Amino acid sequence: MQRHSSTRLRAGHVDIVAGDMSGRGSRVTSDLLFDMACNFAKRNLRYHTATGGDLVLAYSERSIQSVLFSSIEDAGAIVFSELPIRRKYRGQKESFGWVDLWADSRGVTHIIETKTWGVSLRTGVLNQATKHLWRQAVSQSTAITSESLKDNGFQPKDTCRLALLTLRVYQSSARLDRFEIVSQDEILALGQELADSLSPAPSWCAAWTLSPHLQKPIAWFDDRYISYPGVFFFACVNEPMPQK
Repeated sequence: MQRHSSTRLRAGHVDIVAGDMSGRGSRVTSDLLFDMACNFAKRNLRYHTATGGDLVLAYSERSIQSVLFSSIEDAGAIVFSELPIRRKYRGQKESFGWVDLWADSRGVTHIIETKTWGVSLRTGVLNQATKHLWRQAVSQSTAITSESLKDNGFQPKDTCRLALLTLRVYQSSARLDRFEIVSQDEILALGQELADSLSPAPSWCAAWTLSPHLQKPIAWFDDRYISYPGVFFFACVNEPMPQK
């Protein structure tokens, strides 16, 4: 994994890996995702401190999405959740649904479909459920047509549709002596392997390696413990549509 940008925070390291984003609004989108990843790490640290050691990462997709919402807002964007939208899937009739997040940053509108899952550090392999969620998010974002965007008052030429997968790296055990501190290089190497296994390929990704004190195991269930040494953000970005 080629490291294009690395930011050191109290919460750990956030490494940004550039992909194939180009064209109108790509710099704005890249900056927004970068800031989101850094703010996500900062907010998790604040929650960890306020609760005396708990982690947002141990909770559900909705909990994660609430932190993503705030992290994007911290980046200076205007954010709205559950935006009504119409989609048109290939070979199907038009359908009505909702978009997870809408964010306006520096004149570029972002329509974001989010998914959250986990990957075991021990196996280091994405299961079929994770790959399905990724394909689903990509399909949902690409099915949003220019006509639907116009109906919502957006200009297709200024609107970026993207799928975002937040992937938590975890290790679990009933014995505390089975846990290890995972290095930044180990997380980055795993990130490259996971990115290569996703289809379609991500056009942008980032890795957050948690600082050692955040990697401390927490009580889980059935007398087991869990720790989260890293988080990946994979994005598939659809460039703004040309003006017809």
